[in-house]
Amino acid sequence: MIKIIYKQDPLSEDKTIEHAETLGQWLTSKYDHMPEHVRIFHTISNMDHAEISFANEVTPKNAYELKQLDFLPGTFIVIENPKGIDPITLAWIAVASIVMGVAVALLMPVPSITQTNQNNNQSSSANNELSNRENKTRVNGRIADIYGAAHDTPDLITVPYKVYENNVEVEHVVGCIGRGHYKINGAYDGETNIVDIAGASVEVFRPGVDIVSGEPYFSLGTEITTPPLTVQHQTSVNGQVLR
Repeated sequence: MIKIIYKQDPLSEDKTIEHAETLGQWLTSKYDHMPEHVRIFHTISNMDHAEISFANEVTPKNAYELKQLDFLPGTFIVIENPKGIDPITLAWIAVASIVMGVAVALLMPVPSITQTNQNNNQSSSANNELSNRENKTRVNGRIADIYGAAHDTPDLITVPYKVYENNVEVEHVVGCIGRGHYKINGAYDGETNIVDIAGASVEVFRPGVDIVSGEPYFSLGTEITTPPLTVQHQTSVNGQVLR
């Protein structure tokens, strides 16, 4: 079941919140065909005030792309584009009115060539590298599309974090293998098989399955009971203890 936030006026606070089995089912019940004046955005968040930006627009260009949206969980924001308003202008209006923080980004200095190269390297998939592969975040990067047999290096979905359990350091990592369904034959940390690492566990879920309450279709080690967390690195904490 997905949530759909429907807005006829992108500048108005008025909205309708509905639920449906798939986005295609909801669109079919509302329209005879896919209208050109509709813009669709997607987020995995379940909040009623979802973010709208170019980064999360998923408006389909053809029937195939529309069908692929049926496999996405989470929340869809469907916005009517009134006649007479340019689609690009509409998107900028929506961003300015709903995501006020974008104004700060627009006022920031233009990044240097070095910064741009760093951003480009960060968005490049580790699967395209010949050596020194590592899991990394790829903000606004494309989800990996893998075909055939390959060694995959999953992209990070959240910031990895470490905790101590019984004086043993445990690292928690949540990643994305790629788009679609895959047959998993094994899991490794570098060149070491996960089954050879004491206490290590791996769980892999199919698309659309809740990684908290759902059942993994591939697993190694003991069951993972710790829910995924959204964390941030804090530079203000340096390990000092006040007495």
